[in-house]
Amino acid sequence: MPNQFLNPAEVAALANELVRADGLVPFVGRSAGQHFKPGVGATVDIRKPAVLKARTREVGSVEAITADTLTEAYQSVTITEQAYSAVDLTDADLTLNLADFGRQVLAPQALAVAEYANDAIVRKLETVTADDALSTGYDAANPVRTFTAARKQLRQLRLPAAEMLAVVGTDVYADLLDSGVLDADGSRGDLIRSIRGFSVVESNRIAANDIYVYMREAVQLVSVAPAAPRGAGSAQVVTRDGLSLMSIMDYDARTLQDRSVLSVFLGVGLVTVKRADTGADVTPVIRLTV
Repeated sequence: MPNQFLNPAEVAALANELVRADGLVPFVGRSAGQHFKPGVGATVDIRKPAVLKARTREVGSVEAITADTLTEAYQSVTITEQAYSAVDLTDADLTLNLADFGRQVLAPQALAVAEYANDAIVRKLETVTADDALSTGYDAANPVRTFTAARKQLRQLRLPAAEMLAVVGTDVYADLLDSGVLDADGSRGDLIRSIRGFSVVESNRIAANDIYVYMREAVQLVSVAPAAPRGAGSAQVVTRDGLSLMSIMDYDARTLQDRSVLSVFLGVGLVTVKRADTGADVTPVIRLTV
């Protein structure tokens, strides 16, 4: 079955696998990808809004007012690698062995790329140095107190309370369950609970005794689909929820094999945000090792 073409529904499902996978992709910021421009290198510049402070004067004053200058800063996230999955399929595979190409070939490939994207996020989080003071205060019998302290530390950075996330290892999540804070029943979506303003997510990708609390936009995932190769039999780009990938199908007449390739350029970065009061740059990501 040379030059197998994928229908749009099959291809669209691939990008969704990246989002639905049991990992961290849904719980990081992806706005940086909107700033990518083809042909200008692997660095994505993120504009950080200017921070101003209001001035005052006495009622009835006729003195000249003071005008401020808007200064916008930029921070970069670099695309560092290309994650891909390539599978060769013989004519016999396509004719005799595959009943559902999407389910048997495309889905495993999409999940392989998703696994790598999720692991890339974990590797970046692991570069954060653990906060010893918060870590040593952890009490497995009463773990909520640690989340209260972590919330206070983030809020003292003068950051908004919205979009605060806590990714916890399996030991910590077990402590939360045993303490009665969380209910073990329900689907994965139901298990995302709010504790002290954090959306708490269990992850078996991080260390079992680790906790990461952060503002969503502080951890940025950039995904860019490679340009379509001109010689490929079929090449389609799909973008869903800020994630893009390239799906290629081609045929090698020398070996009588089709090749299915999924690939994406990836970059993960920890970015700073500006304090609302001073305009100082802060990185709202805290790691605890308990």
